[in-house]
This record gives sequence, C-alpha cells and structure tokens, in this order.
Amino acid sequence: MQEEIWSKKKLLVEIAGDASEDFALKRNIS
Repeated sequence: MQEEIWSKKKLLVEIAGDASEDFALKRNIS
C-alpha cells in the first residue's frame, strides 16, 4: 500500500515537472 502511494506521488511530481518545463519554454518563446 505504501509503495502504491509513493509511485502515485512520483508520477504527479513527474507530470508537474513536465508541465513547468513546458510553461517555461512557452514563456521564453513568447
């Protein structure tokens, strides 16, 4: 059960990281 929660948190962190990278790229372009 703990591992499942940890893997979900890891996934959310990865998604958030991708989103913030995309945001930074778009800000630099425009």
